[in-house]
Amino acid sequence: MAAETTDTGQYSMRVVTRMTGLAADTIRAWERRYSAVVPQRSEGNTRRFSAEDVRRLTLMREATTRGYRIGAIARLNEEELRGLISARDVRSDAAEAPVEGLDVECAQVTYAKLRERYLEAIKVFDVRIGAELLGRAAAALSPGDLVLEVLLPIMRTTGDLWETGEFTVGHEHLVSFQVRSLLDRIIRFSSPYTGAPKIVAGTPGGHHHEFGALAGALLAALRGIEVVYLGADVPVKDLKTAVELSDADILLLSVVLKSTAHERNKLAKAVAAMGRNIDIWVGISPDHPLTSKLENVEIFHRFEDFDIALTKLLR
Repeated sequence: MAAETTDTGQYSMRVVTRMTGLAADTIRAWERRYSAVVPQRSEGNTRRFSAEDVRRLTLMREATTRGYRIGAIARLNEEELRGLISARDVRSDAAEAPVEGLDVECAQVTYAKLRERYLEAIKVFDVRIGAELLGRAAAALSPGDLVLEVLLPIMRTTGDLWETGEFTVGHEHLVSFQVRSLLDRIIRFSSPYTGAPKIVAGTPGGHHHEFGALAGALLAALRGIEVVYLGADVPVKDLKTAVELSDADILLLSVVLKSTAHERNKLAKAVAAMGRNIDIWVGISPDHPLTSKLENVEIFHRFEDFDIALTKLLR
């Protein structure tokens, strides 16, 4: 397989398409017609993009989905592009739109408005509206924005509303079901890039809150990584079996439940033992009592850091 980055950390076209959500033909056209980016060339004359190029392309994609013509924005700097996007979001948020909002492209409204519409639909168990809003978001937004700006806040708010009694267990299960359905659709209809690493994701036995594992699996799948999602409450021995039989490169675990000291020690020992033979990534809050006990694993406290680690896998 051809190298994905140079020693200087520049990105190949294949990686850039995964990171930005833009087609290679679009990127070439923007370069050729508008000099929107001017990538360097390798000795073999293939394009090599810098991190700045990737940021610019991502911002230009967001701006064009909000209605700006590429010819009008191609020469703007990053600050100017961000200003345009913010200005359009403010205007969109001020516009009157029905709660259903299905005639309005989700990319033309603020993330907050999209999340609000979705949660309003879930509140009355309107499955059709909720599913369509998530589907439109997946089609219109970049992988990072979809997960970090839409799905994660939705799942966090759902948990908060459940704790205050405004949402029932049924609401929480519906959100989980719809996000899992979105993940299943992405896995079914997207092809991991050649040589992509494989990630097995889930939560260990006794841990029933799967939102963190779901979000991590979604982000990985959207980045072009092959994902085997097992869901919540998977015994450690079954996690190990899944990793071995699927020949996975990474085991991704989400840990929320604090459990008892005995259960935490038992899980820490089991994870440490598995970590001697496979890379294990654990999403966990920094104040969780298990954090200090984990060995032979890579720990993530923020999804932004997890996304950076995924990007490195694509190099």
